[in-house]
Amino acid sequence: MDKIGAAVWATGRAGQEIVRAGLTRSWLEFRGGITFSDAKDGRDLGEACGLDVRLDASVSTDIDAVLARPDIDVVFYAGLGNPSEVAAACLRANRAGKDAITIAGLVHPTTSLGAAAAAELDAGARAAGKRILGTGLWDYLTITLPLAAVSNVLTFDEIRLERVADMTLWGHGILRDEVIGGPP
Repeated sequence: MDKIGAAVWATGRAGQEIVRAGLTRSWLEFRGGITFSDAKDGRDLGEACGLDVRLDASVSTDIDAVLARPDIDVVFYAGLGNPSEVAAACLRANRAGKDAITIAGLVHPTTSLGAAAAAELDAGARAAGKRILGTGLWDYLTITLPLAAVSNVLTFDEIRLERVADMTLWGHGILRDEVIGGPP
């Protein structure tokens, strides 16, 4: 089985968790990353994400250069942003010939973007012949990856998932975006 080539777009806490989870998947290979930090530009993806593992995949601030790589099939978008910014990043990956999975929202594009913008996003992805999946981080870790792993299993008796979120590990950006710790 050929491995799926992946890039992580954003190397903060969420990017770290995506890489950590992906390292347990034999069918997935991280081949690059996109960082917003000049200090991380050129570093190994594992190091840039704060992990004690070298992946022989460098990160870059040059978004177009990473998206142009033919050995990358899917981009995991882990950056912060409002729904329109997240949608634009995912569509940018699609137009570069990559599928996009975002943990930064877009779970329900019509709700988060509005009907017209969601329709434009869908049309753009279809025109590129690529997909966008918005999962949220916890659904990505507990549903998307496990389901992808069992997608080649012919039968199974049961699948169990348990979701527990330790918010003490959430960074300031996600807390701000989820309005946790702010006024009601």
